[in-house]
Amino acid sequence: MKWIKGAVEDEISVVKSLPDFLTNVAPLRGSRCLFRGQAKPWPLLPKAGRKEYNLMRAAQPQTSNNQSPDLELFYEWRSEAIAYLPKLPDNDFECLALAQHYGLATRLLDWSANPLVALYFACESEVYKKADGIVYPFLPSYHILLGNTPQNVYLKNGDRSINISSFSDVHEIARFTPRPFDRRILMQSSSFTYHPVPNKSIPDARNMLKGLEYYPCIVSASSKDKILEHLSEIGISRKTLFPDLEGLSYFLNWQTRTSMKTPRRVIERKGVLRF
Repeated sequence: MKWIKGAVEDEISVVKSLPDFLTNVAPLRGSRCLFRGQAKPWPLLPKAGRKEYNLMRAAQPQTSNNQSPDLELFYEWRSEAIAYLPKLPDNDFECLALAQHYGLATRLLDWSANPLVALYFACESEVYKKADGIVYPFLPSYHILLGNTPQNVYLKNGDRSINISSFSDVHEIARFTPRPFDRRILMQSSSFTYHPVPNKSIPDARNMLKGLEYYPCIVSASSKDKILEHLSEIGISRKTLFPDLEGLSYFLNWQTRTSMKTPRRVIERKGVLRF
């Protein structure tokens, strides 16, 4: 099946090539969807809600008198992070995104506005190379928006917008797009979903539950290498998505491994990529 809203079909589509994926994603152009690629179809949970971090003891949002363990960890991180950076964001949500960026287990889940970036992340893992990947689309109803000052933060739902002052003011999963404080944020077209209950996942549409507006597609394990090669040819690679020395080194290592496995299959002729 393709990306279809409001309908359930017998099977989810299986992507076996980049053109196949582009055909599937075409109906979502202009939809403002977010996309998340995963090496396997794990639950859509932020790191703070996953079992290995054990940061949530109950599926309840935090209150002013009952601080969630993941936020306690964040506040500890923020109190010590100032020693490593000249300045931290004044806004709690942006500071949380910064902590997520540097690997802290937070209640944010990474997404991209670019479906090709999500496709890359569904294919790139060496550990799960033999597993089918998956690309999830998601269209959140709630949006956390930044105003002109750190104190001006808004929660928007449709035409309704309210001012919020803390994490406890958000009770639904909401989209949050920080300012591009790092080149990776910019190059990956990064956005996040904020989860007020970190260990409560976004329902998987395959279970026919409410939550996802569109249905995901499977990325065939046998096609991952080929898709990565084709993505690289159109500028989606570790080198471009992680524009630093680490990303460059990873890319050159990958390119070397790939060239030893198979000859190049992509030819550029008159400015057009032919597969």
